[in-house]
Amino acid sequence: MVVAVPSPFKWDVKDSDVQGAKGIRILAHGTKFSLDLDRGNSANYTKVRLWDSVCKANQIWALTERVFEDQHTYSPRNDQGGTEDQDVDLKILSITTTMREAFIMGDLSTAEKLLTQEIEADARNHISYANRSLVMARKVDWDRALQNAVKSLSIQPSLIGYIAKGNALCGKQNVRDARTALDLTFTFANGDQRTTLLLFLIKAIALFNANEHEEAMMRVKELVAGHSVDPVACLVVEAYLQVQLGIFALDGKFYNEAVEAFTAAVKAGNSFADLPIHTMYEEFAVFFGWDLESLWQSANRQLCIALFRAGKYGKGLELYLSMMEASDEATKASTRAWFADFK
Repeated sequence: MVVAVPSPFKWDVKDSDVQGAKGIRILAHGTKFSLDLDRGNSANYTKVRLWDSVCKANQIWALTERVFEDQHTYSPRNDQGGTEDQDVDLKILSITTTMREAFIMGDLSTAEKLLTQEIEADARNHISYANRSLVMARKVDWDRALQNAVKSLSIQPSLIGYIAKGNALCGKQNVRDARTALDLTFTFANGDQRTTLLLFLIKAIALFNANEHEEAMMRVKELVAGHSVDPVACLVVEAYLQVQLGIFALDGKFYNEAVEAFTAAVKAGNSFADLPIHTMYEEFAVFFGWDLESLWQSANRQLCIALFRAGKYGKGLELYLSMMEASDEATKASTRAWFADFK
């Protein structure tokens, strides 16, 4: 799968450092994450992912030249084989492009309208009921969110149906039944490691939203500390939830706690600052309305605010100057305006 983004994405290319494997190592710019053939599977259609650099041949690539009407193109082929039409993940979501854009842009009225039309056309469309439950959850209409989820599951049990039900129950603070529903989602993962990981993260986020902050953060930190199939996803969730904890602390005027939470968010965010996480993890934007594109910037700005409010003016100013130095011209202008308003 190829994802188009409005700005160029940089890769670092280095000669192979694996003995006996000729080719190149492709890394996300400025990180240690390498393009990796999932578990070294040599079959075609094997997933491609970003993974911590290891000295293995499934992270070494060679370029295959193809000529079509005098145009020369080059496709990366893994040292282990298996690159034809590779897919990057097993999709949890089943929505149209128009609906996906409505979810991500926060146009929930359009999303609800489209889903209602689908249900009117086919009253047995269990996926549309589940997706409409997600819309109601985003609208904080938890009763209708639960009604749609229950209707979806009464038609046909499904992964998205149980996600929707667990999410709605968390919104209604019925954590015990929510855990049961979210646990049932794992029966639909079909042994896929990335899907299983995403379900663990979705469960943690839903519990966090039900004010089970300590349990949720414990789950996420355990995933970050372990060798998960997608370490970036774990860090993204950790960073976002730490920002939320920091905001809660700021609102309560617990400035030192806010500094601690935002510092943890920035530390996690530094691992993916140059990655297009808003396209890599659209599930979080659809399910929970997360703005991932500005996550790194938001974490740094919030930390700057917390430092100033905690009386740590020197560190706050140092962070502001560091943000400016690391930003492009457009971001510098917005950061400068933000800082002027903040002062």
